[in-house]
Amino acid sequence: MKGRKYVCPKCGRKGTLTRRWVRSSYRPKSFSWLCDSLDRAKTQLKAGPNLKNKVIQLVDQKSLTSSNEIPRLMKLGEYVDKMREQISGSKYSLDKKDREAYVIRSKKKYYYYIGHYDSDVYQKQMISYKNGKRKSRPNGRRWCKLPTGIHPHLVAAVNK
Repeated sequence: MKGRKYVCPKCGRKGTLTRRWVRSSYRPKSFSWLCDSLDRAKTQLKAGPNLKNKVIQLVDQKSLTSSNEIPRLMKLGEYVDKMREQISGSKYSLDKKDREAYVIRSKKKYYYYIGHYDSDVYQKQMISYKNGKRKSRPNGRRWCKLPTGIHPHLVAAVNK
């Protein structure tokens, strides 16, 4: 992947292929299935600290609608720790600046981009750099996101 030039399927220009990750987050306003299940697990742990090794049956939100999925088994303490990585906060709040409000973060999602030089982008970046709006020097790079159905190995590599 590195050092090779690829043809962008969107604009047809040559560029370098890179993989970047994105993590999204949101604040539920009134109810979230994930937050509710975490609260129930935490109350079970508070009621009996010796229940940390109790095996519980996990039912995914998707499997509530489809009956063909098999529920998973996990220890209660591990479940709370795993959910704490994904959810922070302890209450629902409409105020976005509330530090105790729930915030749910997704796992990392990887996307492929092809980056290539664009002189128009470079000129705009140079103007904002000279005006003091941009701290780093411009590079004129434009990133075209590959559609999710296209695997990067299917993009044609071009020799110099």
